[in-house]
Amino acid sequence: MKVTGPIVIFILIMSFAIADNTDKKSEAIRKPAIDFYQEEITLIVNDTISRVEGVYHIKNNTSKSLNLPLVFPFYVDSLTDFPHLIEIFYEDSLGVKRNAGYRGYPERKMIRLSVPVVADSSVTWHLNYEQRIKSKRAVYIITSTNVWSKPLDKATYTYIAPADFEIAEIWPEPDTSYGDSLITYRRCIKFDFLPSREMEINWK
Repeated sequence: MKVTGPIVIFILIMSFAIADNTDKKSEAIRKPAIDFYQEEITLIVNDTISRVEGVYHIKNNTSKSLNLPLVFPFYVDSLTDFPHLIEIFYEDSLGVKRNAGYRGYPERKMIRLSVPVVADSSVTWHLNYEQRIKSKRAVYIITSTNVWSKPLDKATYTYIAPADFEIAEIWPEPDTSYGDSLITYRRCIKFDFLPSREMEINWK
């Protein structure tokens, strides 16, 4: 079943189409005002719960600090519930973790939030959530990267599942695998990556 409503990780509610106006005459090619350039996503599954731990890196290329308004959608269908647990925090310029508030819209399968971004600086923010699942399938939306009109410089996708799960399908396909008798870790690292489908794991 396709996701309805917004299918983007980050839709800018305000428009930041123009970069910093400094030295307009000599600047032939402008950087985007806001650059989403890297992410690390961990998808953890068992028979009843899908947990996502996401780390996102955003750069403010302007000379003005701002609160960046974002929309974050979730994959929800008849077999995948809206998240029952959501945790959001970011790291400020001193590396201190700060909790971030949000507003939930279960009927639209999304939340709204804002992330402070200091002028000419990067911010790392985290979003962890859990969903109840009623099938042997877990999905995380990554095609929303297309909204930024540029590939991610680097993307790391990690799957954590019980070792006795027989994996039927997994994408992006992992390039390394390790673990023990209880848990198997599978990881995929991509560079200059623009996803063509959602992150997904299916098991038997």
